Amino acid sequence: MATNTLNIKILGTGCQNCITLEHNARQAVTELGLDATVDKITDIETIMGYGVMSTPALVVNEEVQSAGRVSPVEEIKIMLTAKTQTKQPTDTSSGNACGCSHHTQNICFDYYHYTHHESLTLLSADRKIT
Repeated sequence: MATNTLNIKILGTGCQNCITLEHNARQAVTELGLDATVDKITDIETIMGYGVMSTPALVVNEEVQSAGRVSPVEEIKIMLTAKTQTKQPTDTSSGNACGCSHHTQNICFDYYHYTHHESLTLLSADRKIT
């Protein structure tokens, strides 16, 4: 994957959902074989500094990826994969339906369809999954 270390933060007060999100994030990092640090942030003022009003929250490289819910491992893996990818110019000559060169299991991870308040949109040649 990427050579840069991902900085992952779990924002929360230590409730069971925060613990579960941390576990899921660590599992996603392990399954993807990424170089990443995972830190727990429990200070309320620091959490609010991210604009998060509902915990737990997942922050990757200082960008809030999810808040107010426990993201499952597979969703976190998609987020982390998107963070390790570099957007390529559109070139459909490769035969890829979306023109990007980053395909895993025939699914293109298009980070530009993602915002931290919405689900990551996955594009593939024959379907759109949200």
